Amino acid sequence: MPPPPAPPRKRLPRKSQSQLRQRSRGQEIAAKKQLLKFVKSEYSLKKPLEIRLLRMKPSIVFKRGSMLPHLLIKSLQQTAYVVYLDYGEELRYYFFSIAGISLGASTFEKTPRMLTELHGKAITLYKLPKHSALDAFDERSIKLGKEFRKQLQKYEKLWGLKIRNPPTLSIITNPLKYDSFRWGIHQDGKIYHVYQAVTTSERNNKNLNTNLNFVLAREIFCLAMRIDPKKEVHQALATFWVLSQSDEKQKKRFQPILQKITAQGRLLQKFKEWILKAWWPYSTSNNINGLGDVGDAMLFFMHAIQRISIFPWYAWGELILLYFMTFNQGNLHKLAEFGAQSPPEQPSQKSYQPEQLLFEIFQFPFTHKQLLEKFKMDFTKGTEESVKLDEFFLWFAYFCAHSSAHSAAKDPTSFPSLIPYSHSERFPELPHILDEWSQKQYSAAYERINILMRTIPAQETKFVSIIDNYIQETIIFQLSHGGFKTPYEPEKVISVSEDQPLRHRLQIENLTDVILQEAEYSLECKPSKNLTARFISKPHSALFDTTIKFELEIQLVAPLASSKIILTGNFRHPFDNSRKLQLLLWECNVVEE
Repeated sequence: MPPPPAPPRKRLPRKSQSQLRQRSRGQEIAAKKQLLKFVKSEYSLKKPLEIRLLRMKPSIVFKRGSMLPHLLIKSLQQTAYVVYLDYGEELRYYFFSIAGISLGASTFEKTPRMLTELHGKAITLYKLPKHSALDAFDERSIKLGKEFRKQLQKYEKLWGLKIRNPPTLSIITNPLKYDSFRWGIHQDGKIYHVYQAVTTSERNNKNLNTNLNFVLAREIFCLAMRIDPKKEVHQALATFWVLSQSDEKQKKRFQPILQKITAQGRLLQKFKEWILKAWWPYSTSNNINGLGDVGDAMLFFMHAIQRISIFPWYAWGELILLYFMTFNQGNLHKLAEFGAQSPPEQPSQKSYQPEQLLFEIFQFPFTHKQLLEKFKMDFTKGTEESVKLDEFFLWFAYFCAHSSAHSAAKDPTSFPSLIPYSHSERFPELPHILDEWSQKQYSAAYERINILMRTIPAQETKFVSIIDNYIQETIIFQLSHGGFKTPYEPEKVISVSEDQPLRHRLQIENLTDVILQEAEYSLECKPSKNLTARFISKPHSALFDTTIKFELEIQLVAPLASSKIILTGNFRHPFDNSRKLQLLLWECNVVEE
């Protein structure tokens, strides 16, 4: 039976249609007026090279394929208007609906293709005259950009890294705000707007312009450490780091500014009070040496976190703030000692400093739970201030940090014992995992851990992949720190005669159950101009599961006081077949006989 015919559509009276058109027209005019006001304000305050208000063509907004519409549709399908600011190397886009409601913003690299597509697929409703770079970015702005690049290059050289895609800087004339540790900067995507008051003297505060280097160094710290500059806790850490590197005069200049800052959150206010009441007396004491080493210790710790890739999930910032505030001067002395030490010569101790700091930060929640409760940092339930995290995963991260730091410790016998997991009844397999781990049965323990992870309810497995990566890195660390040995007492020094090459036999044992495959071995002499070494014989098998034997020929090329031979092995990564793993198997000092 065919469906009944649809009722005829009622046409609105002509008067109603006219009223709708008039209402729509009125809304469009109001939206354009609002957008024009926004355009003029942005141009006046942020001084771009050019600014335009564009009306996207209706046939283009929902069309896919080319670059610009694809970018717009991907996140903002209702875009009707676009305001873009030209900052020279970058374009800042603001997206608006037909009613003039903001739909977000994005920053893109400026390219001819981007501009061609934008102008071809939109109608320019309003633009302010294009100025030269000197007119738009006045002399002070140009000087600011040069100073920022100069400081970038200084820290890149100091830290041995490359800061990619640095932001564009401009000066804004807005009234200076003190509502954040990120005093002096307003971020707009990849554009950093520096308040004019930071770069020039004011009648009531002649020291403001002297704090420009402080502000720039703080931002560079966030860029270099790949931390989120928009998070207040990370800005607090960056501020503390810059203070730890500042001399007494710089600290005194910044003190009245810090007193004005009204950071949001109980923890951040307490940290500010700690800096003023505890850090300043400590840092200005004549009996304390190596103050900058506290900041260096922070760098060691952050590099350790970056290496194990836990930035995305772990609320480490809050813990570091509490860590500083709790231990006060005694702990700052200890941190200064970490920073002051140069990396030890022995390979087994090279990672001691960051691993030790990492372990102490992870241990902190399990020894000072009352502090976490006091500051509403509940890692079991999660809060607005911290990331939701099951306590079991936090404990597993602590276990790995403890294991790595113990392996790297100069005196493992005096190392703190592991604090047990509070709710082991949830995971009966945990004692077996720890027992296998202590026996260096890492493959067996890792397999049990993976089985354990699969039994955890789905709502608690948000961080499984990150913990899995952490455990893998810890096993690799353990292999490098005590996973191999020679079955006899190895020679600490080999003597070589200038007249005759030396033949040396070497046997190395794998103490773990990790089977290393696709083995390739290489020798290195330091310095190479004085000494050479080659394999007379080496293992034919591509596996290293138990014991391997080598015979080496060591030849003295030129007289030397001392030198070193290093034997490394390149293997397929035991957990990731797409990666290679290089491990130090043996090294020995060489002297002339």
